Amino acid sequence: MTQYPMHKGIKVFGKAGTAAVLEELQQLHERGVIEPRDSDKLIQNEKASALEYLMFLKKKRCGKIKGRGCADGRKQHEHTNKEDAHSTTVAIEPLVLSCIVDVMENRCFNSGYSRSIHADGYG
Repeated sequence: MTQYPMHKGIKVFGKAGTAAVLEELQQLHERGVIEPRDSDKLIQNEKASALEYLMFLKKKRCGKIKGRGCADGRKQHEHTNKEDAHSTTVAIEPLVLSCIVDVMENRCFNSGYSRSIHADGYG
């Protein structure tokens, strides 16, 4: 399935593309992900460091038009140290061992799902 940038996707999909963009933006608004700011009230430095939001449209297998968006983080690369940019990953063996110890010692623990916002719509 082909993914289109927003403007081309709206030309290809018409009203369904526009509806998908509005649905994606409404979801971001309802979840409090993005806070709109008046560009006239921003100083030059704030305008220069603001990230652009990229929106893409795709037709799913079921026929529904889906909007997907993400922040264009390329501006942040020059201001971010490599040490600060990596994400830590838990090794599976210590995690399993820790869970086994918790169970054997009858410790009470909770597992759960943490909902986070991802541009691809999962989360």
